[in-house]
Amino acid sequence: MSQNNVKENLDPCFQIDSYLSKYKNPDNLTLSSEEHQILEVINKNKINDMIIVTVSNYGFRDLTLNWILSLEKINIKKFVIFSFDKEFVDYLFSKGYKDNVVKIPKNWIYLSVDKSPASFLSTNYYAITQAKTNVIYKLLILNQKFIFSDVDCVWLNKAVLNYVSLIMKHSKAHMIYAQDFVDGQPYFNTGFFYGTPTNFTKNLYYMMSKMQEHNNKSVDQFVFDGVLKKINFNDNRLAIFDILTIANGKYYFHQRMDKVFNFVPFVVHANYFPSYETKINALKSRKHWFI
Repeated sequence: MSQNNVKENLDPCFQIDSYLSKYKNPDNLTLSSEEHQILEVINKNKINDMIIVTVSNYGFRDLTLNWILSLEKINIKKFVIFSFDKEFVDYLFSKGYKDNVVKIPKNWIYLSVDKSPASFLSTNYYAITQAKTNVIYKLLILNQKFIFSDVDCVWLNKAVLNYVSLIMKHSKAHMIYAQDFVDGQPYFNTGFFYGTPTNFTKNLYYMMSKMQEHNNKSVDQFVFDGVLKKINFNDNRLAIFDILTIANGKYYFHQRMDKVFNFVPFVVHANYFPSYETKINALKSRKHWFI
């Protein structure tokens, strides 16, 4: 066996960097007037040099409002919502959140997103998840640290902010993802994660953006999982949150493992429910509907 083969087998970081070199991020920092306005909103909503961010549309307005109310219940009032449509911007303005919302620039996305809620694997679902990847990539290009949270998450404890800081202090992670399981194996969940702007993360999300651009029926979660499996990925630049703290839908709503361990998560994600209505019903069933 050659010395190079030994290095590739023992050094997964070498493997991922070699793979990502095909998708080198152009890192163009020439900002449009829209992007300057977005930066103004971001800077107004910084918490300890980072932002809490989500993407949504008018069809998901109730889930988004519930997401906002969960933040406010734990005294977090700074966050940024990237909106796909003007109707949703107007709706959030009417609710008093004019300082927390921006409309996604047209050149940030390449599939149109309509105003309706998106069921799992619908045309609108594909468009929303692909746009989410692009928004994350743009935030990294703008050199922002952030927690991204889908709107079907509810925040239950402000200690999650200290938890993120603690992990970052004692690890080499560039990004930290919520945890999920497939066939008993853990994997990264893109519905809730912390990100930092590094060459590695910019290249990673540039790659994901390009891969989704070439497939209109691709989902950020599936693209990410496929890449990691393809390269046998094991890299300390990507970390995971303990599933007790950031609970996914199967763990929390179906298995009710929080009751088994007598532990209230910091954040609960209502994934594992295929439609807008089933997500709301799940949140109501555990008294996490605040509207």
